[in-house]
This record gives sequence, structure tokens and C-alpha cells, in this order.
Amino acid sequence: YEDCPWREQALYCMDSRNQMLCGYYCFEADDFARASLKLMSEDRRQDGLLSITFPCGSIYHENGLVIPSFSLHYFTQVYEYLLATGDLSLAEEIYPKLESIIGAFTDRLCEGGICGFSGKEYWNFFEWSDGLSGHLFHADPERYEAALDLLMILALRSMGAIAALVGKEDCYTALIPAVKEAVRRRYFDPETGIFYDREEKEKASELVNALAILADVPTAEESERIAALLLTGDGCLTPITISMLCFKYDALLRLDAESYRVFILADLRARYVPMLECGATSFWEYGYLDSVDPRYRGAASYCHGWSALPVYYYAIFGGAKPYSAFLR
Repeated sequence: YEDCPWREQALYCMDSRNQMLCGYYCFEADDFARASLKLMSEDRRQDGLLSITFPCGSIYHENGLVIPSFSLHYFTQVYEYLLATGDLSLAEEIYPKLESIIGAFTDRLCEGGICGFSGKEYWNFFEWSDGLSGHLFHADPERYEAALDLLMILALRSMGAIAALVGKEDCYTALIPAVKEAVRRRYFDPETGIFYDREEKEKASELVNALAILADVPTAEESERIAALLLTGDGCLTPITISMLCFKYDALLRLDAESYRVFILADLRARYVPMLECGATSFWEYGYLDSVDPRYRGAASYCHGWSALPVYYYAIFGGAKPYSAFLR
């Protein structure tokens, strides 16, 4: 589950989460997923967060770099491993580490949500889109961001479920309502009906609004309006990139799997057929953008695990049980 065999050659939390989710449907054994998750748990940082990649040794580690949001994705992938395998022994082994990681975030919780991390070692990255990619090797200002709060809600939900499964006290689910309230207060605009990336309400993204649906922050009526914007892409929302596309699809499926199935299948064809037409034999990092946008040529991987989404969605549309934590 390394990110790609060309550049990183290592594990990232978020990237490997997507790859593992697809892997459960195409590999017969789950021992490699378990070993990868165990390896991540053995990472040690004084701030309690997980390092940017595993194992260590890259330029990123030499600079002590970490992506805070990726530590929150770790709870999702551990919970999904439990759902896919029924193996509780992993969570029991790494539970103290899970407590340590979530504590790094709960310690920063206040009435306004989570105060973001600031410093050159913290890359406040969420995805490769305008306004959400952070600043590599440069100190971001200490600020509140909707994506971090929303990922915190999802992490607390997964941590609470993990705790219940392994017989531990769930002291995490009770924290969710306060974070939801902070998200609505800081980032939601009733006039436009959308959630903005930051409290200044200058930019709004498909990713943040998809995460809001998955976190059950908007009402049913608000969710349907957001879903309509996710379908049409009328320009008011920054488009989602392929690495986070699963959150958009799962947000739609969470609302109405049957209604949005046709859109998802058509969108997958539109993104992946161009790869096939170019003769691709593996999944590209940025999908069809690799062939049409000069910004990605020479910089993107032509063999990238996070782009393997059709493996998962074709499987569940074919009747397989969904292991995504967001579809439960």
C-alpha cells in the first residue's frame, strides 16, 4: 500500500486508506493491510501525531514533516479494517496509540472547533485543490478550517465504534455534537446553503461540502441542495480531486444510493476511459488530468494506488458489502 512505486515508495495514512478499501475487494488476503496499519502505529512523535510517511527516511522526515489531517484518516482505515476482516486483535494491540493520536486533537478542541497546527513541520494539506493544499515547508497561520473539524467528527465516530468493538469506554462520540455546532456556526451560510472552507467564507469546495454530508452536519433539505451542487459543478464549489473523489461519491450514496448510482458510474467512465484510450495499464495519480493538464505532466505518478476507485464502486454496485465507514 505504498503511495506509488516511483516517488514516495512509502505509506501515507489517507492514501493507503483509499488503497486498502479497494484492496479488500481484489485481494484474497488481508494480512498486508494489517501489517501496514501496525507499522503506522509504531511511529513516534512528541506531538502525538503520525508522521507523513512510513517507514521513515525521506526528505520529509528529515524536516520532521507531518500532515495533521492524515492522522485523522487513520481512525477511518483502522475501523474499516475491522469491518472488512472482523479481526479485533489489531485494534486491541494499537489501542493506546489510537488514544494518543486522538488526544492530540481533543486537547485542541474548544468552542470554535479545532485550532489548526502552525509551524514549518505542519503541512496543513487536505487535497490538491485551490485553498486546500497548504504550504509545504512554510508555516501556515494558526487558524480554523472546516475540513479539519469535519474530519475530526468522522475520526471521533470511528474511534467511538472501535472502542465499543474492543470493549473500551466510548468517551469520543459525546464530543461530536459540539464540533458539529461549531462547524455550522463558523462555516455554513444559510443564504447560499453551503459550507465554506474557512470562516471568512471566501471559498467553498466540493470536498468540504461532501465531508459535511458524511458528518451529518446539514439537515436533510440542506444536504439535498448540496448534493445538487455536487452533481452540476456550477462553479460555486472548488472541484474535488481524484484522491478525495471517494468522499464525494460516498456523500451522495449516503443520501440516496439508488438515485446517485447512475451519476457515479457515468462520472467514473468520464474520468477513467481517457486513461484506457491512452493505453494506460495502471491507474494514474490525477486521472484524466494527467493527459490534458500540462501542470501535472512529469510531476504525477502513472501508477498510483489512490486512483483505483472503480475496483471499489463496481464491487458494491455489483452487490458486494460496502466496508466504507461512511456508508454505515
